[in-house]
Amino acid sequence: MTDTTPPEKSTGSPSGKRGTDTSPLKPDSEDWHGAMDEMFIYLEQLEKEFGFTERMRKNALVLLGSAYVGHSPTRLSQFTGVAAGFIRRRKQKLFDSGIWTADGKVACAWLDDYGEIALVCDVLVLEGKLEKVYPEEPEEPEEKPAAWGNGNVLLF
Repeated sequence: MTDTTPPEKSTGSPSGKRGTDTSPLKPDSEDWHGAMDEMFIYLEQLEKEFGFTERMRKNALVLLGSAYVGHSPTRLSQFTGVAAGFIRRRKQKLFDSGIWTADGKVACAWLDDYGEIALVCDVLVLEGKLEKVYPEEPEEPEEKPAAWGNGNVLLF
């Protein structure tokens, strides 16, 4: 299995604040091109391993690119080469699924161990083949009768 784990810290992407629209990456800067190269190398490895279609590749670019430059379709298009209209058509799904957050961040585990699996799952969410479901807050348990112990069996 090919190692598809990108470097721990991306050039030009602030640690812990990935995906804000105030990214320090300036178009056509050395950091901009370094981050693009890093993203395309990572994606190429994933494409070989998972057999992405062209649309899946574009969705992956939108996801990865947003972690570098934020939510702006224009900026994402400039960074990834994916048409801004393609990005705009996915924008609501990205927010609804919780991948993009209202505070400008990207909620992802793509750079963690086994992050490529998380990325493929998020691509499948954009493809409409998976749905991201978050657990609801657990309800307070009903009060147990006094005869119940803490996991012990009580015989009467």
